[in-house]
Amino acid sequence: MAKIIRQKDSQTGQEHLINTETGDITTPIVSPWPTSKANEFVKCVNLVEQIVLKKINLVDDTTIKAISYSLAIFEEKGKNLFDQVCLFQTLFSTEQLNEEWKEALHKSAAKSPGKFKKICREKGLEIKINEDDGWEYKLKEPGKSPYNITDELTEEIVKEIQNYAFIERGYCYYFAEYNYDSKICTLHRRSNFVLRVLFHINRGKENKRVIELENMYGRKITADIETTQLTSFQKFKELTEGSGNFLFDGTTIDLGKIKTKLFKEEKASQQIDMLGWNKAGKFFSFSNGIYTSEFNPVDDHGIVTLNGKNYFIPYHPGTDEYSNQNEKLFFYKPGTVSFSDWAEAYCKSFGDTG
Repeated sequence: MAKIIRQKDSQTGQEHLINTETGDITTPIVSPWPTSKANEFVKCVNLVEQIVLKKINLVDDTTIKAISYSLAIFEEKGKNLFDQVCLFQTLFSTEQLNEEWKEALHKSAAKSPGKFKKICREKGLEIKINEDDGWEYKLKEPGKSPYNITDELTEEIVKEIQNYAFIERGYCYYFAEYNYDSKICTLHRRSNFVLRVLFHINRGKENKRVIELENMYGRKITADIETTQLTSFQKFKELTEGSGNFLFDGTTIDLGKIKTKLFKEEKASQQIDMLGWNKAGKFFSFSNGIYTSEFNPVDDHGIVTLNGKNYFIPYHPGTDEYSNQNEKLFFYKPGTVSFSDWAEAYCKSFGDTG
């Protein structure tokens, strides 16, 4: 039996599974963060926002390891926070900070960002996002004065602001900024669209996501994208603006807040690259669906849900009509010959390939 080993990418912290016999490299499906970890991330974001706003330096020879090792539990999102925390230090070069982060990814055994929060407390910083009593909420549109929306907000929406520091409203993202003296939370609009991650698709060496963008003007597009288009801020901007009138004026931290929520809610899916008989799933796949004892057609995004598992067929009818034309010929149509008779004849002709 082949041995499978785990190896972590030194740059990104992404884990890969390596088959030592075949050399095949796959990326394990990443489960959404548990609620406790997601909440800890939101608290750390709140602290980092205060650090940046007040231009506080936490980093010196005695704290840098505690900070990097604590934030390493958040992987690439933690790197964004670490970079922000280090903005006001002068002891370390960018190269030294990057090396410190790589070491933290490999060696940190931290289960929570407790040491980072302790260092923040020693500097007089406190997490205040849960102080909801008596808060006033205002909405701020670009170029306009804020206006009060406190009475419009349900308890559920207030909880969402506390948990994620943003809300969706009118197909736009509004990010929270807290004034702890006046107890006013102002929600600033920083996009003209919202993003949905419909499915996270496991492709072995390369994973991708099926996303949906919808803007405030009613335009909606669906696309399957590489995961790097969400992990890189610049590539995310290229994705949205290259798709049309989908503008994002937020920061890297704002994008991290959105991903914290979206990745928690996304559904895992397995991509079917080869049509025909699927041994693992014990079904027959076509470009437009899957056949078991009956035909299960793909949805508008190329997804079929079967026995609680999601499958993505990249050759589905909703794709560009000029792409994968050979695969699209393998299309299920009801006919006069039963499927069992057709399958028997097909397997006699093509064997296991069928």
